[in-house]
Amino acid sequence: MTLELFEELTDVFGEFIEKFAKLNINANKHSLAWQRFHYNYFDSMSTTLFESLMHINYATIKEHQQDIQYAQSFSLVLDNNFNQIREVNFEKITPDVKEQINKVLSNDLSNLFKNLSSDQYHYIKFNCLNRKNRLCGLGGTFFKDSKRGEIVLNLFYLNLRNEHIDSLLDIDFYMKDKAKYMTLYKELATNKVNSKEELVLALSTKGLALDNFNNDFVYFFGEEYLAFHEKRKYIQSLEMVFFTKNSFKEIADTCGYQSSDFLIQKYQTFESNGHAPIIRYSNVIHT
Repeated sequence: MTLELFEELTDVFGEFIEKFAKLNINANKHSLAWQRFHYNYFDSMSTTLFESLMHINYATIKEHQQDIQYAQSFSLVLDNNFNQIREVNFEKITPDVKEQINKVLSNDLSNLFKNLSSDQYHYIKFNCLNRKNRLCGLGGTFFKDSKRGEIVLNLFYLNLRNEHIDSLLDIDFYMKDKAKYMTLYKELATNKVNSKEELVLALSTKGLALDNFNNDFVYFFGEEYLAFHEKRKYIQSLEMVFFTKNSFKEIADTCGYQSSDFLIQKYQTFESNGHAPIIRYSNVIHT
């Protein structure tokens, strides 16, 4: 997998985890029972998201299934000196990789720690790219418990074996161009450009040729525009299922599906492939 497509995957995870961290939940966040409950939701959300990305082959992830070393959520509770107090599911990771993860945390946490307020959840992302032919992403939620003097990290670790030389490049070298294409994608999606004819017409007003445009789209996102658009619709619908109280009809309308029945059928197809049922979090969202 190229660095560009791996970055697209981790961006999607970041968007979901950031929204998860911002859920308005009325709970005693200092309670050990709540913290385990919160991790269980995080684990369910991140696992379902990963399985969904595999299901629709987002950013060609399914084609690289044999290279996936880890797609694992875990929780760590640390003291103020970053010493481990408790863990959940961290034992599922091999000792050598645990050591690598702990090095990343020790290098980055002290700086991040200073800028994050206590007693609320934050989205946090660690830099673990460019290490020994691996593409890896590490991100999740951060909670500094002022009452217990603890730091609670719920994290998702994605690690792919990689032999491509581009994994050693500066990760920002292409981001400006990608941002331009994402801005253009959002404009096209908002204007409901859903066919090749509509796309050709929309691009002509911007002086862009369809072949060049689609080639760049494949480079940044793994798909030509129309195929990518279908996958983004599914991801948007999943986001709304997770993080809003909207009805399935409202979600289908917002995401451009023909009916709620059609959307629910997509979810049922996902679940019939052996994946866990998609969970709604509206029962814990405080309004």
